[in-house]
Amino acid sequence: MLKNELMKKSGLNRDTIRHYTKIGLLKPIRLANGYLDYPTSSLSRIELIKHAKAIGMTLNQVVELLDPWEKGVISDDQKMLIFQEQLTEIDTKIASLQQAKCYLKQKLAHLKQTMEEQVA
Repeated sequence: MLKNELMKKSGLNRDTIRHYTKIGLLKPIRLANGYLDYPTSSLSRIELIKHAKAIGMTLNQVVELLDPWEKGVISDDQKMLIFQEQLTEIDTKIASLQQAKCYLKQKLAHLKQTMEEQVA
């Protein structure tokens, strides 16, 4: 399928498809007319990339893991380790966000108190 069709079916924009192609996540075939033809398997790859990004993986991590994952080279034990590492990273981010939220709540409360004192 051509890039425009892949864009429509995947929901990705042109620049993202170009970038994914450049870093090797998508592997189109160049046609005689110069156009790039993306195999239909590109759609399932894109879904896998989206899921990987949603759990906090970087594109570099996805590049390293995608081909071996699809080829079945990564064992179930390795997959479990990858998932556990991502869970740990997500927990760390959640804790950091909770701290930031607490800080902001304290600042808001202080500002409200200051404003009320200025009015009184």
